[in-house]
Amino acid sequence: MKIPNNLLEMDVYFDKVIKLLEEWQWIYEDRATDILLSDTLNSHFLDFLERLDYNELNQLPNGFIKEEWPEKLKNFIKDCNELSLIYETYPYDETSQIKIPTKVKSKKYLSAKKEHEIYRLADYVVKYCNDNNITRVYDIGSGLGYIDRLLISCSDLSIVGIESDKSKIETAIKLDNSLLEKDKLGNITYLGVRLETFTIEKVFRHIKQYEDNGCIIGLHACADLTVDTLKLFLLLEKVKSLVLMPCCYHKVQDNESAIISSLLISKLYPNKMKLINSTFLRLACESTKERWLTQTEHAHNYHGFSVLARAVVQSYMNYKNYKAKRSKNNCITAQHNMQWPQYIKIWLKRNDILNELNEVVNSDTLETELLEYWPKYKHLIKRIECFTSLQVCLQSLAESLLMADKLCYLLQYALKNVNAIRITDPAISPRSLAIVASK
Repeated sequence: MKIPNNLLEMDVYFDKVIKLLEEWQWIYEDRATDILLSDTLNSHFLDFLERLDYNELNQLPNGFIKEEWPEKLKNFIKDCNELSLIYETYPYDETSQIKIPTKVKSKKYLSAKKEHEIYRLADYVVKYCNDNNITRVYDIGSGLGYIDRLLISCSDLSIVGIESDKSKIETAIKLDNSLLEKDKLGNITYLGVRLETFTIEKVFRHIKQYEDNGCIIGLHACADLTVDTLKLFLLLEKVKSLVLMPCCYHKVQDNESAIISSLLISKLYPNKMKLINSTFLRLACESTKERWLTQTEHAHNYHGFSVLARAVVQSYMNYKNYKAKRSKNNCITAQHNMQWPQYIKIWLKRNDILNELNEVVNSDTLETELLEYWPKYKHLIKRIECFTSLQVCLQSLAESLLMADKLCYLLQYALKNVNAIRITDPAISPRSLAIVASK
């Protein structure tokens, strides 16, 4: 559906989404590792989905249904599609890409995904600033300054990079000195501060000194940073524009008060905020239906095994009342074609397992028991993927709700232009949306 463009329409939209979430909360309420500790996989809806081949399963989030399915399941898929917001897509043209000096491209520093993101956002920001007579950009969470160097190289914009990590600022300055033309170095400065509730006033005072018509930008501002950036934007009289791409919605403090404080709709639905919890926020930033559509059978088996392996370990630990104490920092990255015996060997090497008396359990005993524990669950790999397909259906809706929440927050202040635009390809960069607003 189209993005609601006023507070009344937003209220109606939130009502519809909350009603759907009340009925289907079971799809996201458990962490993936706890999926065997509940009745989630016993849902009879999964029986119907297991009969699909993987090509059909891939199309489920895009509205694929079969007439013989239960009406409730068909309505869920239809409602998820109808209530997911439809966004304007920025018409990025590879042939008319902003002209960037070869030296500044520095592909050796960038992943393909990161390169895709910064090129597209930089292209949009340059054109947006030209159209709106903006001369200075404030980059929230500027990191190593990749997008800032692109902006400086292909425009006359001045940049203020705002970054909390001092080491990143030092590296960014070194890269600036080695990659930018000398006459461009004066166009970028940095402010070393973490933007949060307690520092908004400090950042406000720093930005206020500039007389330019300004624009705040941010590439993948995580969780609280998005909320604090919106608050900062509303405070700054001379900063007329905002282009902000939210990310990692779940990276708020994992407690109810932190989640509630990050959401405007908490004021509209104080008695239903249990529906918007940390697992819901995590779902909103999972892979998109565009990515799901490209999954091969091999990729499904890999993903299904990865999820099931972690869940089986958690089920075993819960059954034995054991606790795991990680002895090595890295988590297990399941390799393609990894088998259960290999998985548990790696897991046991990375964890010390403690019994109820806080004693370390013999690893050989654990390995034997875990090998015997797997057979009663291994048939669930495809069922895991069927369940995941329902989560992918809900992912788009979850992200739509969180995006609508941010837009609604800005609409309260009667800004003249508030919108969400798809900047990147969601099949490459899942968090592809930018909040765009002007005063």
